[in-house]
Amino acid sequence: MVFYNKFKIKFIFIPFLLFSLHYFVLYICEIVLSNTLNETHSSLHHYSYLCSAIITTFLSIIGFIPNVYFFIKSFTYEGFYNRPTFRIMIMFLSFEYVIGIVIHVIFSTYYMSHYYLSIPLHVNTCSKLRIIDINWNELIIVTPLYFNIIRFFKIVLQRKVNYIFLLIVIILTLGPLVYLTTGQLFEINSYYVPKVGCNYDIYSDIPFFTSLLFINLYMLMAIPVIALIINCSIYFYVIRIKENFAVAYAIEQKKLFQGIAVQSILPLLGQLPVLFIMLLQTKCKYIIYL
Repeated sequence: MVFYNKFKIKFIFIPFLLFSLHYFVLYICEIVLSNTLNETHSSLHHYSYLCSAIITTFLSIIGFIPNVYFFIKSFTYEGFYNRPTFRIMIMFLSFEYVIGIVIHVIFSTYYMSHYYLSIPLHVNTCSKLRIIDINWNELIIVTPLYFNIIRFFKIVLQRKVNYIFLLIVIILTLGPLVYLTTGQLFEINSYYVPKVGCNYDIYSDIPFFTSLLFINLYMLMAIPVIALIINCSIYFYVIRIKENFAVAYAIEQKKLFQGIAVQSILPLLGQLPVLFIMLLQTKCKYIIYL
């Protein structure tokens, strides 16, 4: 039980670490391969992307096991029923991670199988799998913000959650993503932009697509910071008036603070380089209209 209590929060974040590392591995592999392979720039991109796909697929499979375990435990472990917020958080995050891993493995398997079998990639299929893979990761990034808002209402404000306010936050944070994804997956006024991996990514010429794309990218940088600030305010509030709380409750809030703090700050560290590159690629995109 001590082992379980010590590591239950840490294991839940393994897949997100893998998703963040995916992009770093991609560019590290490209740098290494550029010094060891005498290939064209296009072939080099394929080699580097393949390298990252193999590594992250293997690591994602490892991360699949603990998250399935914690998802099942969120229903069967009696101790969770005395800690409803923690139970629901574990349930949602582990479920999101499991689905994210499955999506990532499907995309990587599709890419690797076509590469090794020398089968031409179907651009639309590959691009859509990639879009779903990346965009599901964004859902994982924003989820801790919602839990922080719920905890802030219950602990700091000591009142019931304002679900209208929470719904507005969800719409503001996920609305642009849903709008962008719909335009891309349903190929509404679509065009192609050259990208590493699938050769091209599907973009859409629906109204406000480019504006919402930038808003969504900047929001991805802001959300982890906001979530961390809310989480810190909850923790310091509990510490400041901890004499009014039971010891067990204060300890639980400390563990929640540590776990959600990690979950909040990692997206910022993992996404900043990627977002910077995506912004440059978006500004310098080469458009091929259908």
